[in-house]
Amino acid sequence: MFEATVGYVIAWFGILINHGAHSPGRKLKYWMKAPHGLSSPYIQDTMSFHAFEFLRSYIHFEDNRNAKPITNQRFD
Repeated sequence: MFEATVGYVIAWFGILINHGAHSPGRKLKYWMKAPHGLSSPYIQDTMSFHAFEFLRSYIHFEDNRNAKPITNQRFD
């Protein structure tokens, strides 16, 4: 287990920003070795994939109760 400090959450945001800027798609590829992944040491040394997914499962910025159903024309 790990301690989710403010610095750890900031590092998590950094990985999300890097992911969005460089390689949209599966996040796991940062922790996979080549040729199937990107093998990014600066991300791998920051936090484990398990820790990344743990934070991702608990940090939300939208209330899903207000989300439109997938069948709605304005679903996003």
